[in-house]
Amino acid sequence: MGVFIKPSDPVGLIAARVPSAVRVLEEARIDYHGSGSRSLRDACSAASAPLERIMALVEEQRATESFDWSAAPLSDLIAHIVDGHHVFTRELLRRIESNLAHALRQHADRLHLIDLEVTFRAFSEDLLSHLDMEETSLFPHILGLAHRGDLSELPYSSVDFPVRVMNIEHESAEDHLGELRRLGDNFVPPPRASGALRALYADLCALERDIHEHIHLENNVLFPRALEMERTLLGPDAPPSRTSAIPASIRISEPPPPRR
Repeated sequence: MGVFIKPSDPVGLIAARVPSAVRVLEEARIDYHGSGSRSLRDACSAASAPLERIMALVEEQRATESFDWSAAPLSDLIAHIVDGHHVFTRELLRRIESNLAHALRQHADRLHLIDLEVTFRAFSEDLLSHLDMEETSLFPHILGLAHRGDLSELPYSSVDFPVRVMNIEHESAEDHLGELRRLGDNFVPPPRASGALRALYADLCALERDIHEHIHLENNVLFPRALEMERTLLGPDAPPSRTSAIPASIRISEPPPPRR
C-alpha cells in the first residue's frame, strides 16, 4: 500500500478521512479541530510533536480504517453529531456539575476550584445554547439543502451567516476549554485528591476530547460541505460568502478573568 499521509495534507482532512487517527492527534495535543486547514507539518511543529512519528501512527490507523466522514451522507454525519456528541456532551455536563459540587465541599482549601466552577458554569450555559441552536435551526437548514426541498422554507436565506456564528462560538469554546485545563492543573489530580476530584478531572478531559472531535466534524467537514452544496444548488443566485464581523451581541461569553 502506498504512502497516503503527506506532511502537506491539511490536518483536518486527515482526521476526516481517517477518524481513528483522532486519538493519535489528541494524544500529541495536535490541533486538528480549530485549525484544521493547517498542514500536518505545521500542526506538528506547533504542538512540538515529531512529524515522522505522527505520520507513521496515522498511517497505521489508515491501514485498517474503513470509514470516511468527508464522503458520508450529510444526514448520517448530522445524526452522528447529535446522537453521539450532543447526547454525550449533555450527559457529561450534568456529571461534571455534580462532581464539581462534591469536590468543592471536599477541597474547600483549593481556591482554584472556585475559579474553575465560574468558568465551567459560563461554558456550560453557552455550550447548551449552542447545541440547541444547531439542532433547532442550523441542522434542519442543512438537511433541507441536502433533500433539495423548497429553499424558501428554510430557516435562513443562506447557510453562510449561521456557519460563521458557529465558527466564532467554537473559538470561544476552545478558549473556555483551555482555561478549564489551566485551572484544573492539566486535569492531573493531586496525590491525595478525593474520588470526586479525580472523577471531575477525568470527565473534563473526556469533555475536552469529545468537543475537539465535535468541532472538527463541523468546522472541517459539515460546514464546508453545506456551503458548497448551497453554492451548487443556487448557482449564480448563491449569496457571496460574507466576511464582515459577527455582531458582538450574538457572541458567547469570554472566559471570566481569574479570581484574585
